[in-house]
Amino acid sequence: MTLRQRTALIAAFAAAALLIGYAAFAATRASAAGGGSADPASRNTALTDAAGTSALKGAVTSAVNAAFSYDYAKPNATQQAADKWLTGRARSQHATMFRAIRAQGPKLKLLLTTTVTGAGVQQLNGGRARVLIYADQRTVATPAKAKSPQSSDAPAAFAADAVKTASGWRLTTLDTLGQ
Repeated sequence: MTLRQRTALIAAFAAAALLIGYAAFAATRASAAGGGSADPASRNTALTDAAGTSALKGAVTSAVNAAFSYDYAKPNATQQAADKWLTGRARSQHATMFRAIRAQGPKLKLLLTTTVTGAGVQQLNGGRARVLIYADQRTVATPAKAKSPQSSDAPAAFAADAVKTASGWRLTTLDTLGQ
């Protein structure tokens, strides 16, 4: 092997080593910045983590059924459920939604029952999630001068962001989807 050939071979090995080193460095940086992938969809485990998705849906169903129902005879139950299941912005959103219900509930002998009929996990990334929720709401009121209770049924659809805490999943934000 001539000196020229040896020099070219050494230069080729050096270039290859530099490229391999750069590729390893870039892969490490991308993994640290993006949780293992530059593609957000690949970090979404909503479709691949059946147990996690099921546990999340169960928790969100319990949260919505409890925190969005009201019984004039037990008004503190709604607040206790909100304290248990809601955090962050969802707490103030809930307080705003229920302000009139709490004010009028005893006078109207109001019963509001919220029942989740379906939930779909749109995004699940570790301890953060976004869930689409479909529910039926039944309201029964018996105003003081009414001869019989008045009832109404209405569907509800909204999204909720959730975070996993030491005590389980809690809703952080409610999105009424433009309603």
